[in-house]
Amino acid sequence: MCSLLLTTTFLSYSHTPFRRSLTRALTGPGEIALTFLSCWYLNNINFIFHSISFRTLLKIPIKMAPSYYDYGRKEREIFDIGYNVLGKCKIDLSTSTQFGITASGFQELESVNVPIYFETRYKFYKSKYLISLAEKWNMNNKNNNITTQVLIGGLLPGFLLTTGGTFDCQKHSIAPRVRCEYTNDYVSLNLDTKFEALKPIIDASAIAVYNGLMGIFFVRYNTSEQVLQFGQIGLSYKAKKFVVTTTVNYKYNFSGSIIRKCIERLYLGLKVCWSPVINRSYIAIAAQYRINRVVMFRAKINLSQLFLSSSIQIKKGVNLTLASILECRQFNQISHKFGIGLQLTC
Repeated sequence: MCSLLLTTTFLSYSHTPFRRSLTRALTGPGEIALTFLSCWYLNNINFIFHSISFRTLLKIPIKMAPSYYDYGRKEREIFDIGYNVLGKCKIDLSTSTQFGITASGFQELESVNVPIYFETRYKFYKSKYLISLAEKWNMNNKNNNITTQVLIGGLLPGFLLTTGGTFDCQKHSIAPRVRCEYTNDYVSLNLDTKFEALKPIIDASAIAVYNGLMGIFFVRYNTSEQVLQFGQIGLSYKAKKFVVTTTVNYKYNFSGSIIRKCIERLYLGLKVCWSPVINRSYIAIAAQYRINRVVMFRAKINLSQLFLSSSIQIKKGVNLTLASILECRQFNQISHKFGIGLQLTC
């Protein structure tokens, strides 16, 4: 009996591609080895008759499908970013070195609650692997928890493994978590398993990209209740000067948005949401205009409120954000909110 065996393996990667946010530099060449074997089987004994092998270099593509958490990023930039300091006095501090530190805290102007977030992370490269260690502390008046996280990349091309656990200081409980992500040019798959009281909750998501079209799908399975819950489905299209995003959340909330680039520094956006459960709709119009390299102005208006925000780069690594919300229907009242944020990066 004669058979021809063809095997394809990826060997000696000096760089391995996975999510771009973590590995900008990991886009070098890889090596492909092809081996042709002609084998004879005689009385359960395997004899190698002939073997031919060769190696060639292949440039790994840089363009990759985004992660599930990157879906609708442009919509969030227009409608959400810049308004997260409303009713707060917030300070953010972060470093972008190999040993990174992120610290964040804010004072709620209407209460005495002072939530604090602190994170330390260290990433290094070992041969073809990327290993990142992170420790996160989240402290506020309601709950305090500590999260330890280990991220490993380079096990397989496009594969990312994250494992860790969260310790609740008040309940004295530990919730382990394992997350796997696979990404290539057209597909991004994500499997996130959280263990609560040793009963896992599994989140599965997929995103596909082709010629500017982007589709997402998300489901959740709760093993304690043995229920498969529909999470999210969406479709997005990105062209040169506009982005259209549609989403259905938990089969009850429908939303759609369109972002258009009018001129070089001006973006306009329209967002429409509708919930059939409460029979209520939401319409918002937003604008983002960059005056120059250091000043950006944002505005958003819905049926009853006007949001204003401005970001100013005082110097390199120092950004100041001012935001306000005005009640259009009760303009003479004192229910308006203001906020200020300071971001330091080194």
